[in-house]
Amino acid sequence: MAVAAPTLTLVIDHVGWRWAFGAVGLAGLVWAGYWARRGAEGPYAPGAPEGTGADTVVVPYRRILLSGTWLSAALGAFAACLVPVGHGLLTRRRSRPPLGAGAGALMCLAGGAVALFAVTDAVWLKVLLMLGPMAPTSS
Repeated sequence: MAVAAPTLTLVIDHVGWRWAFGAVGLAGLVWAGYWARRGAEGPYAPGAPEGTGADTVVVPYRRILLSGTWLSAALGAFAACLVPVGHGLLTRRRSRPPLGAGAGALMCLAGGAVALFAVTDAVWLKVLLMLGPMAPTSS
């Protein structure tokens, strides 16, 4: 994100937003080509040499897609997609001073939540921070 966002901004500024889609597609093709040439499966892949995990178990997709890990990641990603919509609705009406100040206060709260997230080890608190005050930072 640290490289992609400024790069896409430059592409949009210089040649238009439509070219940003092409740039992302081209970057994906370059990465796929690089991975096909240089990447490799791990030691647990089928057909790996003896002693490196060739006796792995094949897990059906149904079991993976219904696991708590996958479901929570999918629901979290879905919720993260809703955040920019809500943030856009808030900032669209920013001409009114109380709401503009409120949006700024929310961003300050989100910044504090990110700082607290970095120093806490309590999982319940991290989940609470991600679902609440840190949500506006996703947009």
